[in-house]
Amino acid sequence: MHLVLKNLFLFILAVPLLGAAFAPHKPERHTVVIESMKYAPSEIRISVNDSVRWMNKDLVPHTVTSLDKKFDSKEIPSHGRWTYVFRKPGTYPYKCDYHPMMSGTVIVEDRKH
Repeated sequence: MHLVLKNLFLFILAVPLLGAAFAPHKPERHTVVIESMKYAPSEIRISVNDSVRWMNKDLVPHTVTSLDKKFDSKEIPSHGRWTYVFRKPGTYPYKCDYHPMMSGTVIVEDRKH
């Protein structure tokens, strides 16, 4: 009987730990700063359902436009911001329509937990 109680106690302790290990990924928000005519960081790695917020700290407007046109911020004014949620895994290169030398990449991974 003592061994059964001991095993039951260990099982009760382990269940919450196992649940946390297999819990779905909680979406996170990442930030890319637009400053000095650059996206920083220029490459960001995130998970499916995470969001990225671009914050324009330059004095001029910019855009965040994917090369395949899957997303487009339109104009982000000086000191403005724009957020996008990435729902599918993949690699998403983007650029500024006003300043084509500005480019960045979002890499979206399908992490189960």
